[in-house]
Amino acid sequence: MIRFRLLKITITLVMIIFTKLLYAQDTPDQKNYTRKVKPKPEQSVKTKNYSGNRKDDLKERNDKRKANTRKTAAYSGNGDREGQINKRNKVSQQSASSEGNVKSGTLESRDAARKGKQKEIANNKGTVGGNYLANRAKLREANNKKASGSRGDIGGNYLANRAKFRKDQNKRSSGYSGDISVRTLQARNKNIRNKTHEMATYEGDIIVKGRKKGQHPSAVYRGGQVKNSYAAKEKYRKRMLKKYSKHSDVERPEEKKETKPRYDSKEADIWNK
Repeated sequence: MIRFRLLKITITLVMIIFTKLLYAQDTPDQKNYTRKVKPKPEQSVKTKNYSGNRKDDLKERNDKRKANTRKTAAYSGNGDREGQINKRNKVSQQSASSEGNVKSGTLESRDAARKGKQKEIANNKGTVGGNYLANRAKLREANNKKASGSRGDIGGNYLANRAKFRKDQNKRSSGYSGDISVRTLQARNKNIRNKTHEMATYEGDIIVKGRKKGQHPSAVYRGGQVKNSYAAKEKYRKRMLKKYSKHSDVERPEEKKETKPRYDSKEADIWNK
């Protein structure tokens, strides 16, 4: 195992050294290579000696512009106007009298070829043999006879089993009472009725205190039994103290006198028997 690894490392080192030596050597083409540079175009004498617009050049340019302006102002159009009109009229006459480039016998030959083609199509009897239709009718009749006498590939008891299965399923469906208990349905209906009654009789959740005219703002319409103001409570307290000071035993229950039990004089004879 160790020898194999050493051999593998040696081969790798040899390949690396060989690759470095191969890329280090320059070929003759690489040694003699010189970069090709495109030479710049030579400048003309006018471009070399150009020193901007001089006075003489401006004067010449202005003179040339004035000459072109005079030439344009004196222009009166094409002088040979009548010759152009005559040439157009001649071309128009030639076009009007032209009879085309079709030969005299070309139309007749074309019509004859069309008639011959139509006659050939009308007399065509097709590529089907003479006994094709008879054979096709016989084949259809044989297939119809075979289909009418076929009893199918279904077993004899298939229809009976299917009818029995359908009958059992219908019976099971008609006698199905569901998977919900009656008590659940009754509780649900009762809950619905209670909710409906609660909604129908709902008067809101805000208490509106009503009082008669002239009553204290803290008074309750039922008779002012609840005293919410300090003045009314103090008045009520004094009235109660006065009541109980005059009649201290106003809430004391009446005392009952103790009475001796009564006995029948002949009761002893009954028990002594």
